[in-house]
Amino acid sequence: MLALIDADAVLDSSQNVFNPDVYRGHAGFQRWVETVGAVWDDLGPSSIEFLGEVGEHVVAAVRVSGRGRRSGAQVEMASS
Repeated sequence: MLALIDADAVLDSSQNVFNPDVYRGHAGFQRWVETVGAVWDDLGPSSIEFLGEVGEHVVAAVRVSGRGRRSGAQVEMASS
C-alpha cells in the first residue's frame, strides 16, 4: 500500500473527535494504520472520488466504513 502513497503525503485528521493527529509520510501512514487498527475492525475505503489537482496536490473525497472492535457498531464517514 505504501507504494501508492507519496513519501510526502499528509493525512490530516486533526479535526477528528477520536485520535486527532496529523500523519506525515510513510511512517505517519503506518502509525495511522496501527492506531486505527487498535480500535476498528474491517475499516477501509468504500469509495474514492478524485476531485482534481491543486498545483502539485491531488484532492480526493474518501468514504470509509468499518465496525467498532469492541462495540461492533457499524460506522461510515466521508472526508476530503
